[in-house]
Amino acid sequence: MIEEQTRTRLHEALTRLPEKNQTVLRGYYFEELSLEQIGERLGLSKSWVCRVHAKSLELLREELELMGIGDPASERATVSLALR
Repeated sequence: MIEEQTRTRLHEALTRLPEKNQTVLRGYYFEELSLEQIGERLGLSKSWVCRVHAKSLELLREELELMGIGDPASERATVSLALR
């Protein structure tokens, strides 16, 4: 399982993202919402939320790299484990 320090850093990196990106990642990983459900909340299409999700993971990865965590081997696995 992911170390507590890594989990804390991940949450810190998440808070550095723009609000829309945070909303998409929190909805998808914390609340286990579908991209369609997130889109309904934000007034966006599912395809647009999919793009925001991909960009959000990219931004999160960049933030983690800046914090010295490195490039996760599997973004989805790392994020989903740490955000829950």
